[in-house]
Amino acid sequence: MLNLGNENLERAVHKISEYGKDLGFWEAEYEYLVAMQKTVEAEEFLRLGSVGGTVEFRKASAKTSERVKCFIIKIKEAKEKYIELRHKIKSAEIFTNLYRTVSKNLEREKDTYDKLG
Repeated sequence: MLNLGNENLERAVHKISEYGKDLGFWEAEYEYLVAMQKTVEAEEFLRLGSVGGTVEFRKASAKTSERVKCFIIKIKEAKEKYIELRHKIKSAEIFTNLYRTVSKNLEREKDTYDKLG
């Protein structure tokens, strides 16, 4: 861990790093699930070719098949985790920016008092 002179700031920076790793995982998981859903949908469409019916009917049937629908909840959960982690990272970044601003203001104030005094 970095030594920044403030334990809370060090924790915030460490959390940003941890959240970033988790964010990468959930973003990849989301993309994987979306790709798998499309692949399964295409497989279902091709499977339905032997059944017959119009192209539109086969498309609709493929989109509503149980094999495709099972991805909806998984995709939703992955997206929720992804968004949650983005917000956590943003919150930690705001904390570090606020800390820098306050530190800089205190430094300027100290310099002003040193010049006066």
